[in-house]
Amino acid sequence: MANPLINRILEKIKNKRDYRDKHFGKKAYFRFYEIRNLFIQNDDGNTHKFLIASDGRNQIDRGRKTLENIEECIQYWYSYCAAIVPNSWGKIYEAYFNLNMHKQDVEIYDYGSGQGQATILLLDNFYTSQDKSLIKSINFIELSELALKISKNILKYWSPDILQEKIHLIKKDINMLDINDLKENENTYKIHLFSYILDMGVVDAKKLIEKILNIKGKHFIWAVSQNSNNDRMNKANINPKTNKLFFEEFYDELDLQISNSPNIEKKSQNYQIDLLNTKIINSSFQEKPILIFGRYIEVK
Repeated sequence: MANPLINRILEKIKNKRDYRDKHFGKKAYFRFYEIRNLFIQNDDGNTHKFLIASDGRNQIDRGRKTLENIEECIQYWYSYCAAIVPNSWGKIYEAYFNLNMHKQDVEIYDYGSGQGQATILLLDNFYTSQDKSLIKSINFIELSELALKISKNILKYWSPDILQEKIHLIKKDINMLDINDLKENENTYKIHLFSYILDMGVVDAKKLIEKILNIKGKHFIWAVSQNSNNDRMNKANINPKTNKLFFEEFYDELDLQISNSPNIEKKSQNYQIDLLNTKIINSSFQEKPILIFGRYIEVK
């Protein structure tokens, strides 16, 4: 990539990966937060001054802006990627491992993927280097061309055991996806990741869910909302026509379509995570509220 700042960050990721491989073997952990630190710290190990000196959250429209330059990409890591992991991994682990998804051929679809943070977290928490051979494709769906390129380059160095030809960059509005973008392969588990994108009110829930549920096979849909104590008063996250959170509307629409379709089987309750109001721990060890849900279905 042409930008010298992003090139330095990617080089640091590569060097850290090479060091781990050389001294600790390929199974050594290289965690999500380490990647975040490589983005937000300058070459001296201190936080970039532009992150501290400005109201960066507003510059990227509180995470809603399509990222246009490396400074905005770094700002997103700084402002939002310290508080992205649910504190209730237990429920997700239980569903995930009951399904043996870490032992199955998998395709990942990351909607509004940004720089690939949700996918990195998924890989970080559920897959070893050996398991990653089961990942048949990773599909990043995002409008920012820069963010897409960064996501692929991070995986190139952070997780070189995933072949680059398995990583597909889909530069599209989510509502403009067609059936060819969501590959039909009945022999794989399809993991659909929605990390905060549903909060923005930009997803046509009915149309997107219809597309997903038209694809035969096994689907695990996992969504996280950047909920807060003030969300009911925060009009940006609420549909003014229904006075409901956009996130809750997606959840309700998904269950409605699952219930009404004769071709869809919602499996045992053991594999479901109902709309859950839970906590995350940010980098300052503060608890922040979030919403999360998971659905496992099979489309005949």
